[in-house]
Amino acid sequence: MLRLLLVAVLLGPVGVLEANAAGRTYKTERHEDRIEYETCRFKRLSRTEDGNFCIYRRQSGGTDVSMGIDDGVYCQPQFRCKKE
Repeated sequence: MLRLLLVAVLLGPVGVLEANAAGRTYKTERHEDRIEYETCRFKRLSRTEDGNFCIYRRQSGGTDVSMGIDDGVYCQPQFRCKKE
């Protein structure tokens, strides 16, 4: 009798871990207006007559991002840019 009670106590909660209903995710209006970001990683430095530009590759593979910099300033290795 004691063994049966012990087994029921130890194995009883295992059945509770199983979900019996479908989950739902509700989005608020504020969530829809949220700006999404992705990681942009340094690709190359472009030096032109107009100035110096750091060219970054998007994580998603979209169009490259360019950022103008002053002389003597290094390009940062990566940053978070807005998704297209």
